[in-house]
Amino acid sequence: MQDQKITFIVNGKVYKVDTNDRTSMQKIARVDRLQLIHALESLKNVEATDQSTVAQAKPTIQPKPNPVSKTVSKPATKPIASTNPTHRTGKGDADVLMQQLIMQQKNQNTELPDKNTVYKWFLIFFVVLVIVAWII
Repeated sequence: MQDQKITFIVNGKVYKVDTNDRTSMQKIARVDRLQLIHALESLKNVEATDQSTVAQAKPTIQPKPNPVSKTVSKPATKPIASTNPTHRTGKGDADVLMQQLIMQQKNQNTELPDKNTVYKWFLIFFVVLVIVAWII
């Protein structure tokens, strides 16, 4: 696969991303990454409706807009551009980028143990401590 270098603007910030380079995607701010993921999901929905429209002559029902779209700030003055203006990204490229961003987001989220788990480990530690003190 060729190196896919993409330049895009989110909230006025310019990002240059290589789809094969994970570190370039990690440089995207979390808020901007979430908005980009939302935009790519919307693009995927539009692509799916376009394909179904071509396949069927019947008009399709548009999906309801996602409530997250209300948090998206005003659009940037510059359009989303690719470093290679003659090459347009296809549906597969957007899907790959979206999946990589989603996986990166999941990897960064660490879950804290819940209250019951903390109490359980504290109780186990205390019981082991009492047993060791009793043996000595």
